[in-house]
Amino acid sequence: MSDRELVAAALFLDGDSVGAAAGAERLGQMVRTAGSGAVGPEALYAAWFSGLWGARSGDRASASAMAQSLRRWGPLQPTGSRRAIAGIGAGLLELMATTDQADLRRRALALETILEAGPIMDPLATATANLLIARALGEVREPARAATAAGRYHQFDNVLHVTQANERARQALAAGDTTTAVRIWRYYLSFRNEAEPAQRAKDDLIRQELARLVGEPRPPTP
Repeated sequence: MSDRELVAAALFLDGDSVGAAAGAERLGQMVRTAGSGAVGPEALYAAWFSGLWGARSGDRASASAMAQSLRRWGPLQPTGSRRAIAGIGAGLLELMATTDQADLRRRALALETILEAGPIMDPLATATANLLIARALGEVREPARAATAAGRYHQFDNVLHVTQANERARQALAAGDTTTAVRIWRYYLSFRNEAEPAQRAKDDLIRQELARLVGEPRPPTP
C-alpha cells in the first residue's frame, strides 16, 4: 500500500496504526522538503494525509503545520483545480480540529458545498474528503446531506469505496430513507463475502439490521 493508503486504512478501516504513523512521517518529510513555491499535487496530497494522521493521533501541531502549508501553497497553484485541492485539504484539517458544534456545522456545510461542484481529485482523496464531511454532517444532525456526501465519488477507489457505501446507508437510515439504506447495504454486503473474522462480525450486525428493515428473519449469529 502507498503511504496515503496506509493512513486512509488506519483512519477508516481499523488498519495498521504503526504503518500509518510511519507513512504519515514520510509524507510529512515530503512536505517539509517541498519548498514554498507552486508545489505539485503529490505534495498537496502528502500534506493532506500527513495532517489527517496528525489530527487523528492527537498531534495538533503537526495537523496545524500541514494546514498552514496548504494555505500558503494554495494561492501559488497554477490552476483553479489545484488551488481548490489545497483549500479542501486545509479545510479538512481545520474541520478535524473543531470542537464547537456550531463551528463544526459551518465548516462541514462549507466543504460540502465545495465538493458538490468539484474539483476532480485523486480518488482516494475524494473518498477521504467525503467520508470526513459525511461523518461531520451526521454529528451535527444533517443525515440527508451526510448520505449525499458519503455517496459521492468521481472514480472508483478500491480502498474506501465500500466504506463510503456503508456510511451512505447508515446516514440514509438516520434520515428516514429506508429504501436507500436497504439498497446500499445490499450493495455493500455484496463485497463482504470473504471478510476477515473481525470485519465479518461487524458485517453480521448490518445483516441483522437489514433483515429487520425488510421484515425477514434475522440471520443466525455464528
